[in-house]
Amino acid sequence: MSGTWTPGPGPTTGDDKFVATVDGAYADALAGNDTLTGNIGNDTLLGNDGNDYIGGITGNDSLSGGAGTDTLLGFDGNDTLSGGTGADSLVGGNNNDFVDYSASSAGVNVNLTSGAGTGGDAQGDTLSGIEGIIGSNQNDTLTGSANADTILAGGGNDTVSAGLGADSVDGGTGNDTLLGSDGNDTLVGGYGTDSILGEIGDDVLIGDDGTNDTLGGADYLDGGAGNDSLFGNAGNDTLIGGAGFNRLTGNDGNDSLVGGADNDLLQGGAGNDTIRAGTGVNTIEGGAGNDLIFGGNGADVYYITTNTGVDTINTGGGNDSVYIQGMDSTLGGPNGVVWGSLKTGDTLGGGWSVVKTGANGGYVINGTDSVSFDNSPNRIISGSYYVQPPDVDPCFATGTLIATARGEVAVEDLRVGDLVVTAQGGAALQPIVWIGHSRANVARHPDPRRIAPVLIKAGALGEGVPHRDLRVSPDHGMFVDGYLVPAGRLVNGTTIVQELWCPEVTYWHVELPAHGLVVSEGAVSESYLDDGNRKQFDNYGITTLFKDFASERANGRYAAQACRPVLEEGSEVLDRIRARLAARAEASAKVGARRTA
Repeated sequence: MSGTWTPGPGPTTGDDKFVATVDGAYADALAGNDTLTGNIGNDTLLGNDGNDYIGGITGNDSLSGGAGTDTLLGFDGNDTLSGGTGADSLVGGNNNDFVDYSASSAGVNVNLTSGAGTGGDAQGDTLSGIEGIIGSNQNDTLTGSANADTILAGGGNDTVSAGLGADSVDGGTGNDTLLGSDGNDTLVGGYGTDSILGEIGDDVLIGDDGTNDTLGGADYLDGGAGNDSLFGNAGNDTLIGGAGFNRLTGNDGNDSLVGGADNDLLQGGAGNDTIRAGTGVNTIEGGAGNDLIFGGNGADVYYITTNTGVDTINTGGGNDSVYIQGMDSTLGGPNGVVWGSLKTGDTLGGGWSVVKTGANGGYVINGTDSVSFDNSPNRIISGSYYVQPPDVDPCFATGTLIATARGEVAVEDLRVGDLVVTAQGGAALQPIVWIGHSRANVARHPDPRRIAPVLIKAGALGEGVPHRDLRVSPDHGMFVDGYLVPAGRLVNGTTIVQELWCPEVTYWHVELPAHGLVVSEGAVSESYLDDGNRKQFDNYGITTLFKDFASERANGRYAAQACRPVLEEGSEVLDRIRARLAARAEASAKVGARRTA
């Protein structure tokens, strides 16, 4: 015992007195009507059976009364009070204090507003100065106060009403009902089939905690009034936004998402989801799975990822836009089919346009502008349409080694924040601020030369440059003789060739704080420059969900913003560079012939 101990009569049942004399004291009084007083540290005081008086004083104390009619006072600090069985008086004091009923063998009814408890270990309890409740593993009814409360319901099928204030509620396991009431609340259902109502305030509603998807239930989440964020996570969930600017994210499972009257973000996630937008200007992302999407009366924006399911879109009453993401996008085969009703004013964007080809009325979609539909079609893409992604922007192929502060790293293994080596002036190391990737189906493109990778063989640009074969997209700017030259303009058929036979390729690019030069396989080339083309990357929505630029290098933005002059066709400098590289290729071929002779 870390204090002054005055034992009562009897070895275990006397009325003991204890006063802590050190910080962080521990005292177990056993049975009897005991008086325990803590110190200024984080004390643990156990009264056990009997009518005990336990005072924590200052510090974050753990006070346990055990059986009997106990009085527990936390005083200063963040204290946890457990009265045990019996009609106890639990007084938290200053700071954020909890009452703990986790040991109760029966469900409890605890109300912080009235300060009363019934049922199980809470029977007859009075509470004041309490900001948190830890429920039992039974079926509890827990009610918060007008303050900012934290309620951990624990196991069982619980009913929790958070009350006024910005509250935090975790339902734990079981089929729980959580009510946020007023205030900006965070409500987590936990494992089980939960019903979560945010009511008034800007709330965050989460169906389960996401730590074990196999236990996710079919949750019901209703944001109510306010700007809410709802996350279904595992299970087949129902998410209702209500009034306010809401975010609804279904995540795993076959979810149902219903927007409200304002501008919502609705994200289906994985699974076969049903998404119904409200009357505002909404952003809708179907995600993976076979999704059924209904637009509202506003000018909604749809983001569809191909080859992850068959999506059905009904665009609603406003002038809507549909953006198709994913480079392998034959939207007429068994994967990636997009159906939907169309009307005057709707557009198909995301770097796509429609060009009619052939007498049979087929279509090739491979441009960069949006397209207006009329009232005659009844679906966006049918089996008679052939879809091809837009041209690929400057990128590195998978496997390209980029020089970084920690050595050469494959481009696909880079992460935002990594420091890359820069060349030709400026800071020697620059952080990556964004990484884009895009999968190009070369075999399906009507003109593979526009997207097929260019292979720059080792030593093609100079002695040891690159030091290993380098593959880039045709438009990727290589730094040669002080200029940026698109790789496709350097093809000579020997040391620099275009791999038109490549069926598909995944391209990657890294963005620095400003357009610059990086070292790839020992050769110097450009970093990513956003000239309005970011939306052609599969993951562009992560940083530019609402961007909508004209996506062509011909718009002049690239040349105007590039870190070095860009050589175009017809340039005498480009002709000299080609001649030099051709001579180098010829010399290399002669050396190789002599070695094999």
